[in-house]
Amino acid sequence: MATTHTEMNNSYVFIIDLDGQKISNGRVDVKVETDGIICIGFNYVVPLVSCVYRTRKKFDLPRDANLDEISAVSHKGMLIVMWVQNTA
Repeated sequence: MATTHTEMNNSYVFIIDLDGQKISNGRVDVKVETDGIICIGFNYVVPLVSCVYRTRKKFDLPRDANLDEISAVSHKGMLIVMWVQNTA
């Protein structure tokens, strides 16, 4: 799974290529752990085997990330996670 991190004007975006894997129930779990680490978890289906697997990815968040404004969405084989920068 390829991952790209992008900084926008007032937000950060992670784009995760799911390599054609389909998220099984449309549910993506986004959890902020201690020390500014974000954990993204989801179930995906392997079509040839007809099995559902669970995966989790962890990423370090920038220091100015607003931990209350995090969202994730799956769209056309990509998992997009976005959060707002703190305005200090």
